[in-house]
Amino acid sequence: EATGRARRTGDRDDGSAGAGTGPAKGLAPAMRAVLARAEQVLGRPVPIVAGTRAPEGASPSAAAMHERGLAVDVAPEVVARLAEIGAKAGLCRPAPADDPAHFEVCR
Repeated sequence: EATGRARRTGDRDDGSAGAGTGPAKGLAPAMRAVLARAEQVLGRPVPIVAGTRAPEGASPSAAAMHERGLAVDVAPEVVARLAEIGAKAGLCRPAPADDPAHFEVCR
């Protein structure tokens, strides 16, 4: 299980984990921490397409994780690489075939 402390890197509006606005707004500290670790491994920001959101359009379990700030959908260009290193950082991918861009904090 991943553990760690979230770090705030500023109020960027680029959709990355350190952003205080945009898609990253409202993410739980645990999600910010695992995204920060993933960014370290990747050597670049993780572009977030959707962070916290309403339940429509997602399975009930995925929606609940998004509502709690514990799930993100990432940009297509990082899905494959994040899938490779995500578990090391504490990011799991519960439904890669149905929702390939959806990552959440490993439970």
